[in-house]
Amino acid sequence: MRKIFSFLSLLSTLLGLSIIISMSQGGNLLDTLTFGANAIFIFNLYPLLGLLFALPAEKNRYREILIICSIIILAVSLIFTFVGLFGFQEP
Repeated sequence: MRKIFSFLSLLSTLLGLSIIISMSQGGNLLDTLTFGANAIFIFNLYPLLGLLFALPAEKNRYREILIICSIIILAVSLIFTFVGLFGFQEP
């Protein structure tokens, strides 16, 4: 059962990373990954799921790497969310 959590964590983390990469490349894949929704929380959903799935996963070096990568991608997506919400407001 714990191997399934490792796989789900890897999948969610890669989806979160692919959203960030897609945004930097023009956003062609972004509509597919977010199901066409413009909600800001979907941008943070995949890295958060990756972190939550990594916590109950098998305890080994692979789990530690998944947790670290998920935290880094979640931090980057939260920074982008913060910039998007507060940085682009008109005075």
